[in-house]
Amino acid sequence: MLISKVRLPRVSGLLVLAVFVIAVLAASLAGAAQVTLPGDSFDNMAQGKVVIRALWGKGADQIGLLKEPDCGPQGAMSFTVGKDGSIYILDQINERVQKYDAQGKIVGSTPIGTSLADTIAVADTGEVYVMDSILTRKIWLAGADRANSVNSWSLPSVTGLAQATDLTVVDGVVWVEGGHTKRYPVISNGKTLSAESVLMGAVDGRKGSADIASVTAVKKGTGRVTLGVEGKSALEGSIDLDVVSERDILSVETLATDAAGRIYLGLLLYKEGPEPTFDLLGSCFSVACIKADGTLIGLVDTPEKTYTENRRRLVVAQDGTIYQMQTDSAGLQFVAYTIPSGGQAR
Repeated sequence: MLISKVRLPRVSGLLVLAVFVIAVLAASLAGAAQVTLPGDSFDNMAQGKVVIRALWGKGADQIGLLKEPDCGPQGAMSFTVGKDGSIYILDQINERVQKYDAQGKIVGSTPIGTSLADTIAVADTGEVYVMDSILTRKIWLAGADRANSVNSWSLPSVTGLAQATDLTVVDGVVWVEGGHTKRYPVISNGKTLSAESVLMGAVDGRKGSADIASVTAVKKGTGRVTLGVEGKSALEGSIDLDVVSERDILSVETLATDAAGRIYLGLLLYKEGPEPTFDLLGSCFSVACIKADGTLIGLVDTPEKTYTENRRRLVVAQDGTIYQMQTDSAGLQFVAYTIPSGGQAR
């Protein structure tokens, strides 16, 4: 599952695979491997590097902000990172997608024709898709003429997509995640798939990379998450990882793999005071980098700076860079973090 796709002589490759299979079998016999996330405080926040800073507004280099009496402030609802490291911000208030290069320079703006979108995905070929998962339950191709129905699609009416939680594009097929547990193919070759095809094509978990086919995360109580790692072939098998946190887990915020097959689990952690008030004593986002055999590579704690509502606050790029969207009353910023092998994050 986690063998990197490197060019090795045939004998060496078989030897590495044999060692991996033995490790998986040993883990299976011993039960799920346990990964303990250290830390019982919220005092050691990583600094990171600010790569984008934008003020709220309607200008060419700004991000829209909506304030209404009945709900909290709404800003950029989501973002994603392209294969080349470009950052795409869903600026749905201004009905557009803002594109920044890896150095944080704005390089493009694409209209989306809707202020309802809450999710964004970019294909390896550069096409940008946005989705409204709640009200209209539609997907649009950014920049396309919305009067042309071929460029917008309705989500199929299947049970698993009652809660649409994420959007990805793989080899020209648009996938929608339902309830953080399964992915459903919904669009292929520009056409909406039938409900039967959607259900038959459903797969478990998030798409993996390298020799990992998929990975799932299920929260178990307030201090534990079970990771399921599936290999790309029957020979590579599957393994469960039991991730235990010394701090309470409120939610799973992100789950991803990088190009080398390392797993990134992002959690929102918190600590409450004693009853009867249960005051919030601390909180943060924490991203753990884990090998598929359960080895903890490193951990990064980042501050919970969330002024506006949003669907996605953490994204892991293919090179392993962790991006966090932080918001305050003045605007937003994107901070990049890296986890060196065997060390703490920067």
